[in-house]
Amino acid sequence: MATETHAVRRETAASTAAPATGKPATPGLLALAVLLAVLIAAPYVLYPVFVMKVLCFALFACAFNL
Repeated sequence: MATETHAVRRETAASTAAPATGKPATPGLLALAVLLAVLIAAPYVLYPVFVMKVLCFALFACAFNL
């Protein structure tokens, strides 16, 4: 019984997997790299207290779906 359950789970997982297109996920990876670069450079370019206030306002907006 247990082996049948595992076989069904494997078949279900295989049938619901996204088809392989062969294209790498470059837009998401590029956006992540740009965001990381901005976060690393922010303290050297902008006033850190201002950056902290902007991040606090962003967190507040996210909390209340603004």
